[in-house]
Amino acid sequence: MMNGLMGPPYELGRRRRSQSGRLAPTSAFLPARDRRHVRIGLENRDVVHTLRMGLFDRFGSKHHEGAGLGADRGNFRFADESDGKASLTLDLGDLPTDAVVQVAGDEPNGAFWEGVASYVAPALAARLDMDSEGSMFAVCGDRTDLEQLRERLQPLVDQPAAMTGLLQRAQADGVLLEGYGR
Repeated sequence: MMNGLMGPPYELGRRRRSQSGRLAPTSAFLPARDRRHVRIGLENRDVVHTLRMGLFDRFGSKHHEGAGLGADRGNFRFADESDGKASLTLDLGDLPTDAVVQVAGDEPNGAFWEGVASYVAPALAARLDMDSEGSMFAVCGDRTDLEQLRERLQPLVDQPAAMTGLLQRAQADGVLLEGYGR
C-alpha cells in the first residue's frame, strides 16, 4: 500500500505543453485491476497528484473495432462496452484541422471537441455521455448515435475548409465552442 492506495502506482508519463502554454495530459491505460487510482507526474515538478478515474478509464480495456459492427475510420475508434453500449474516441494533437483551430484562437482539446459535437449535433450530444480530456475526445452511448456523431464530425477532423466554416458560423452565432453545451 503506497500513499493510502491499493495496488501499485502508475505514472501516465510526461505532459506536453500545448501552444497556448497549458499542460496537456498524455494518456495511457491500465489493467482493469489497477484502474482505481492513477498517479500523474507533472513536468518540472516534484508533486505527484493522485486521481480517481471515472468514465474515461472504461475506454482503455475494451476490445477496439475489428470484429464488431462497422469499422474504425480515420482517427476515430469504436469500442464495445459490456453494458450494451459503445464508446467512440478521437486522439487529439495531430489532426489535419488543428492549425485552423489554433489560428482562430481556440485550443483543439477534448473540451473543444465536446463543444463541436454539441454545436453540430445537439440532439445526439444530449443522448451521449462525454468524458474527454486534453488529448482525447471520448464519448459513450448507443452505437447508432455514435456512428451518426462520427459521420458529422469526420469532415471537421479531415477538412480544414469544413472546420473553418464551422468556426465562422459559431463566431457569427456568438458561440465559444470549448465547453459549449456543458
